[in-house]
Amino acid sequence: MSVNTFDTTGISATVVAICYDLLSRYPTASFGMLASRSFDVERETTEPRPTKRFQVWTGVIGRKFPDTAFAHYRFTEENGYLLINNCHSDAAAKVEEYREMFKGYGIVAGV
Repeated sequence: MSVNTFDTTGISATVVAICYDLLSRYPTASFGMLASRSFDVERETTEPRPTKRFQVWTGVIGRKFPDTAFAHYRFTEENGYLLINNCHSDAAAKVEEYREMFKGYGIVAGV
């Protein structure tokens, strides 16, 4: 039987390892994440923003991905986080490119 201990250490380490593996294969890679919001069925309420997931991942990303390698962009209202590889001289354009991609999914409302 599996028990949820609410310890994110294992999954965080796995995601970070996957990102660094991808980065070794694709040195110009950038990364993004969207933290889902929980829905409480009993209370019929949705978790407020920023979510706990977003706050946890923001901490993990801040510790594991240095500013020297990536430009960090936080979108609190959307629970989104972008890491744009500093090898891209047009980071602002990349941010807009990714925001447009997310808009296609109805995710990004505005910053």
